[in-house]
Amino acid sequence: MSLDTGAAISRSTLHNPAGMTVDPGISQAERWAGLLVASGRGEEASFDLLAREVRGPMRGYALRVMTHVDDADEVVQESLLEAWCRAGRFDPRRGGASTWLDAIVVADHDAVRAALADLTDRQRQAVRLVYYLGLTTVQAAARLGIPVPTMRARLHHGISRLRGVVNEIESTQ
Repeated sequence: MSLDTGAAISRSTLHNPAGMTVDPGISQAERWAGLLVASGRGEEASFDLLAREVRGPMRGYALRVMTHVDDADEVVQESLLEAWCRAGRFDPRRGGASTWLDAIVVADHDAVRAALADLTDRQRQAVRLVYYLGLTTVQAAARLGIPVPTMRARLHHGISRLRGVVNEIESTQ
């Protein structure tokens, strides 16, 4: 079961995803594809927006695949991390964003688990608050009682480290 409507993707990017301006002529599938492409270029704001939009549908899909709610939530968290690390490989001409994300949900998540273990406690905490709990960096910083720039730095370094570890593991497979 796919997360999107199955509409053909006619555009590969959205030019201002962080501006939150949505063209009413763009389908959800096109929007998600554009956000994924932008994420693949390293645009963290695009991925933050995508993660917020797809978290619910991904959780619903994971609940159909998994037997326990906690397992489904863990799969969604890991899948979003993996999606960020692999976003540069997404090609909207080969399939829809939701199909690509669905494949990640059902894929083996050992590489992401190993990468999470390689983070510092502070980096892992930042990643979990933003990508697992769905907090904004401002909300996560407030919850931890730290400045927003510190939170953004922890998240940025954690995601960069995850990307490097996942890429290293994949290159040996």
